[in-house]
Amino acid sequence: MKRILLFIACVSTILLTGCSETEETTMLGSVDSSALNTVGKMKKPEHIDAPAAPQMPGVGTPSVTGVSYYSDARLTKPLSGTIKQGKTIYTKVVFSEPMKHTASDEKNARPILSFLIDGKATRYRIKPHRTSGKNFQSGDCKPLGNGTDDYICKYTVQADDAGMFSLKVGKFSMDSNGNTLANTYTHETTLQLGQQTAPTVDYYKIVDAGLERAHKELVKFRVKYDTPLEFLEAEAEFLGADIFEKDYRHWVIEQEFDITWNWELDSKTAGIYRRAKGLNEDAAVYPEMTTREYIKLRLEFPEETDEEILERYKTLAEEGVI
Repeated sequence: MKRILLFIACVSTILLTGCSETEETTMLGSVDSSALNTVGKMKKPEHIDAPAAPQMPGVGTPSVTGVSYYSDARLTKPLSGTIKQGKTIYTKVVFSEPMKHTASDEKNARPILSFLIDGKATRYRIKPHRTSGKNFQSGDCKPLGNGTDDYICKYTVQADDAGMFSLKVGKFSMDSNGNTLANTYTHETTLQLGQQTAPTVDYYKIVDAGLERAHKELVKFRVKYDTPLEFLEAEAEFLGADIFEKDYRHWVIEQEFDITWNWELDSKTAGIYRRAKGLNEDAAVYPEMTTREYIKLRLEFPEETDEEILERYKTLAEEGVI
């Protein structure tokens, strides 16, 4: 009997130990009674492609998706290679999504856009939508159209610019939801600024030489016609116009310098000179006192209007240069 009881105890111990090992192995997955076949073996569960668990909405990170350079504000003429002094570079910047737009000339401007010249960064001023004309100057940047995902920046190459030109976007530029860039962005495509030393032009030397030639021509003409009447008649015939509108002195200056010079400009420059010097309106002002400086300004600033030249002339007269 003792042997029978001992045998039963051993079998019970083995069965208990075996059940414990099986349970530990299957803890990661539950198995019901149908998983066992008639001989007590476990069925292999069928593989089912369950859909992935839905992800939490991701927090978007804005990025720069495109940068390109142009020579015109309409962005139709791409730029590459070497850019000379005086040329304007229009840079188009494209972001992956609408960005926070803060129009400002200070450091609070957003987005943070800079131009790089030879590794040195200079911030662009951020302007409002639709800024144009004289209000959109070199160093300015604004959104393109009505959105805030595209920007256009303007820079005119200066005389002392040299090195590689590129665009930089600050890390703390943020989208409309307040998400900032992952990193500071520097565009790898660059333009080469060619530094040029403009030759020094001595405009006074040019004017003095031209006035001397004009004076000699005038003297020759007056010697030929020694009486006042003959002089006036010859002058009128030569010019084919009323001499009270233009005399030979004006004509030789125009021919020498290829500029406009007439009685009206004589009168205006003389008036500016009198007022600057505090002279009476009837005080005598000789052409030699006014002509030289006006012609010099006209040659130096050929694109400016007569009004702009006279404004410069006024400033010089008031400063005592004339």
